[in-house]
Amino acid sequence: MQSLKHYRILSKHDGPTQSCAEAECENHLHGFKVVLDEGEQMGRMRATYVRQAGRRYHETYDTDRELTIFTFPPGETCFASHYTVAAFLVDNQRHTKADFWVEDFALHQDRIDKQING
Repeated sequence: MQSLKHYRILSKHDGPTQSCAEAECENHLHGFKVVLDEGEQMGRMRATYVRQAGRRYHETYDTDRELTIFTFPPGETCFASHYTVAAFLVDNQRHTKADFWVEDFALHQDRIDKQING
């Protein structure tokens, strides 16, 4: 009987990032808009970043609301980071669901308890 097991949970931020396509990102699939107020310093900084990011976009200006609107087409990479989902590992074997990991952990604890306490 195996008495030592290593249980780990890797949070989504511990794993590698995915591309928008790999993550099936809604922005990537359908396109997206970024609306910025360039009257504010943060809005100007973000607009500069968007313009220099190397992505395809169409830029318009809403004169009524004094906002700059960047429209990105489907297939364009968005600005979010897409992390892999959390991983539930037992001795480096991945469980497909958190519930299975919890059950494995509980059963293992029960076996250890029975070995110690009879």
